[in-house]
Amino acid sequence: MRGVVDRAAVKYAKERGAELIKDFAKSTPEMLRVTVSQAIEEGWSSGRLRDALRENYAFSPVRALSIARTETAVARRRGGKDTARAAGAEQKHWQVSDDDACALCMNNQAAGWIGIDEEFPEGDDPHPNCTATLSIGPKPEPDDPDGDD
Repeated sequence: MRGVVDRAAVKYAKERGAELIKDFAKSTPEMLRVTVSQAIEEGWSSGRLRDALRENYAFSPVRALSIARTETAVARRRGGKDTARAAGAEQKHWQVSDDDACALCMNNQAAGWIGIDEEFPEGDDPHPNCTATLSIGPKPEPDDPDGDD
């Protein structure tokens, strides 16, 4: 899967990456946009992006990893949504990987399938380090064993 580049995620990272980072000097968000978009385009892992941020921006390892995870996840979720919308998808569903997810993510998941342009109850990007994913497409039929109904 690493060989597949989500062009919409790269485009998002180039245009709006680092929106969640508000306390840096004016030049830092631009440097972050360039690095995050390069990471997505070249298929870097979060660890490699963390290392690049650590080397280039002198962040602590914890902060660099948080930025790497957050910016990559946001770009992939938003880029994936744009790609899916262009392919005709109309619905999206928030998915967490386990039952120990935070309350914000659990609230978003509990919303079920919503319109692709609607916002989840806790927002489409509720917090840093979020690892939730989106399922995007048509709402599963009630008898679909993989669906939520």
